[in-house]
Amino acid sequence: MRTDRTALVTIFAIVVAGSAIRLAAPHEFEFKADEARMVDLVRDARATGELPWLGMATSQGARNPGMSVWPFVALSYVFGSDGFGLTQSVRVLNVLALAAAAAFGWWRLRGADRHLWLAGVLLAAVNPMEVVLQRKLWAQSILPIFAVLILWLWIDRKKSWAHAAGLGAVAAIVAQIHPSGMFVVAALFAGALWDRHRRDLRWGAAALGFAALAWPLLFWVRHVIDMATGATTGGSLPMSLDTWLLNVVSFRYVHLLLSNVAGVAMRHSLGTHFAAFVAQPVVFVAHAVLIVIALVAIGRWLLRRCPVSADELKPLLVWGLLGTGILMTAAGVFVQRHYYLGLFPLPYVAFALVLRGNESWMPVYVVAALQLVVSAAFLMFIHANGGAPGAEFGLLP
Repeated sequence: MRTDRTALVTIFAIVVAGSAIRLAAPHEFEFKADEARMVDLVRDARATGELPWLGMATSQGARNPGMSVWPFVALSYVFGSDGFGLTQSVRVLNVLALAAAAAFGWWRLRGADRHLWLAGVLLAAVNPMEVVLQRKLWAQSILPIFAVLILWLWIDRKKSWAHAAGLGAVAAIVAQIHPSGMFVVAALFAGALWDRHRRDLRWGAAALGFAALAWPLLFWVRHVIDMATGATTGGSLPMSLDTWLLNVVSFRYVHLLLSNVAGVAMRHSLGTHFAAFVAQPVVFVAHAVLIVIALVAIGRWLLRRCPVSADELKPLLVWGLLGTGILMTAAGVFVQRHYYLGLFPLPYVAFALVLRGNESWMPVYVVAALQLVVSAAFLMFIHANGGAPGAEFGLLP
């Protein structure tokens, strides 16, 4: 009972800390071309009464599926259809994602799995890159709550017809909110097929749940085919062989993942302002210590032949995190930092596993404290600097 009380207090502290840093400074948010385009799409949908079949364009030229916009249309009736209101809806959804992740650890997991999961949620709650992306008006920024649901349902996929149907339905949503979610869904599907007890899953129910919500994806598939065949102009599909090979051998999925979870990736948002940010003594020390701890932990984990002290979480880590990385790398995807949002909070569960090293949870707590310092310092820097003009974050609106 004492362990349960400790876990409950830990859950409460995680959710409070993560919620506070996501909801803080509500008027200080990113608002550039992509965010403005999302506002336009939402307002057009409300004005015409018709949901769009395609969303905004990706960095590759192809447009996102229409479901990347639909949740924001629904949220606009609660939070408003302007940039400020829609941005707040993203923050609130991600507070709910944190609560859902904590609930998963409390109700579904036991023993070592519970401790490992909660340690990962703690790291995810305070991680600087998560804080930035989970305060941003992007379709992919609302993936975390659906990621928690799909991971939960995947573990329980054999329990009942309803669990299987729910897994299929949530998979359809994740695949349509952002293309990166398609790789997550494909990896988990591969894991379910590989399972020696695969027949225990009600495949018909899962297929029915998927089909019920995946049919709008047909419009996106047609759009991609038109781009690939040249029927639609303005895109960069398909990629050249040289580009594909470069994306494969660069292993971006691995090194971006490592810098993300270590909490030292703020150059992504700050650009040329990063030097001024890290020049602050507290921030500099935090970065230096985080780098040392991460390198030592990873080295120790590799020398011990990559132990995975987890039971039910092991398949999630293997098929969800590793499987998605293998698929993205093999496909030659130019991985972006926000692609990991569809796996929330798995990257941080894996990092907690590496940090602990089967010995002590203290490195996890130290890293979490340092990343909380970096996250808070980032928000204060953005406030004082008026944003990050010319960089990814841009000017404050």
